[in-house]
Amino acid sequence: MMLFVYGTLLKHQPRNHELPVTSYRGYAFLPKVLLYDLGDYPGIVTASLSEVDDFVVGELYEVDNNIISKVDSIEGYTYCDENSSLYLCKKVNVYNSYGKEVSAYTYYFNMPLNDAVLIQHGDYRRYLLERSDDEYSWIAAYGSNMDYSRLQERVGDAIKIKRGYIPGYALRFNKIAKSGQEVFANICFSIGDQCPCVLYLLTKKQINELDKWEGVPEHYIRITVPVLFDGNDDEKIVQVYIAHPLKIDEDTSLKPLPTYLEHIKKGYTQNGFDISF
Repeated sequence: MMLFVYGTLLKHQPRNHELPVTSYRGYAFLPKVLLYDLGDYPGIVTASLSEVDDFVVGELYEVDNNIISKVDSIEGYTYCDENSSLYLCKKVNVYNSYGKEVSAYTYYFNMPLNDAVLIQHGDYRRYLLERSDDEYSWIAAYGSNMDYSRLQERVGDAIKIKRGYIPGYALRFNKIAKSGQEVFANICFSIGDQCPCVLYLLTKKQINELDKWEGVPEHYIRITVPVLFDGNDDEKIVQVYIAHPLKIDEDTSLKPLPTYLEHIKKGYTQNGFDISF
């Protein structure tokens, strides 16, 4: 069975050690819910019909009943006493990294929200990053922005540039363009793979400008994933643009434009990656 987590059970969060490393199945999206900061942890509630139908970003884990029982305890869920439970365990449909609907269990907050803070973009780790006083953030580029001249044209010079890899993901060309005549790059979960990327340290102003170029949130969504910086075995949580789940067609016969591919190839060459995609 699948478990969808969105808070302290995420990778690089305090309770992730409760989940087997090998059970990770990539990022995922849960629609029609709102994410709130409750203090030491977040919680989701069902969105009303009048509220924007956005997604909460999380991760999928393939688990057994023993893990579910353990998570029940962590989340304060008691099957025989749901009224007093801190969270309620529910079965939902989420979108995985391939844009496919998957059935999973997750936990809804079951108490009054009081002064809880709404996390507008639905990504708890991104919220924690942006809540810091840091003026700059790392952005991982795996598509045309790997070509530094393209990034410069869009947002100016990066503060720093590093090579990196996104572990557990592979490059795919399955993001349908607005025209419907071509596809763009995306990353999808793939056990044993790691997707080359260029890491740019940018100002918050530059990132907001890059959002416009990436068509956030209608076409791409800015989320957080673990990334390996080249020459360093330690993962770091970094922001990255991934395709909106409803704009993915894994079975498409469409191809990226040659000019688009040239930007990616140029980025691979600039950073010493093997052009093998």
